[in-house]
Amino acid sequence: MLETVFTIFILFALGAAIGSFLHVVAERYMDALTSPNPSFVRRGMRRVLSPLRRGSWRGLVLGRSYCPHCKKQLTARELVPIFSYIFQKGRCRGCGVRIPMHYAVLEVLSGILCVAFIAPAFVAGQLLTIPILLYIAACILIILIHIDARSMMLPDVFILILGIIALVIASISGLSGDSMAFGALVGAGVIYAIWLATAGQGIGFGDVKLMIPLGILFGFQGVVTLLFIAFLVGGLVGVVLLATNSATRKTAIPFGPFLAGAALVLMVFPSISDRFFVLLGV
Repeated sequence: MLETVFTIFILFALGAAIGSFLHVVAERYMDALTSPNPSFVRRGMRRVLSPLRRGSWRGLVLGRSYCPHCKKQLTARELVPIFSYIFQKGRCRGCGVRIPMHYAVLEVLSGILCVAFIAPAFVAGQLLTIPILLYIAACILIILIHIDARSMMLPDVFILILGIIALVIASISGLSGDSMAFGALVGAGVIYAIWLATAGQGIGFGDVKLMIPLGILFGFQGVVTLLFIAFLVGGLVGVVLLATNSATRKTAIPFGPFLAGAALVLMVFPSISDRFFVLLGV
């Protein structure tokens, strides 16, 4: 029992640390977009990975992290995932400006997902190949959620990486090529139809592309369930925003986070798809 608790703690701490890095990647990507030369490969990725090429982990953690408001370089005690946010009461120690909660939320989410995917297989002594790949896919989804929520964009580079991982997972899991192709066709087809019907105003084309790797990963039943969850939750959020006057009918709300969020739910609880189809009587 104690060994299981220790394993969960270590995995959560590792996931939280990875979540902090994912936040850096997402933020640096958006910084690159707003730079004079918005090239992710040449600017954003270089800023994130160049310390690693020089073998300087300290440069990545200390030299590259700073308060976006006062530009104060963060110390090691300000970079501890989750705890730094709590101990600083959600404020920068330099200027006192409130730190957005999404910093801590992303770290907690990454930690929970690391435990959810890897702990069961690790404790049971099973192979960790698929759990680790699922967690990597979840990390890419977290990056996409963060970027789309803040910039209304779903970058092709991350969708491509997700597609490669999805192909590997589906192949190892024994999913047939027909199932992968059908899932991708149905998922992307539904979103594409909405994109066409609304002339790109109701949904973005990035959402269409995102559904290709998700369709490959989940197959037909999974992608139908994913779409149902995403539309249901997205609709409920829209109703709440309208009811509280936080948005109007013309307010643009990114749909990518709902698609990616639904994918995370299905990755953690794959049985939901079977139960959904049982309720449908199919």
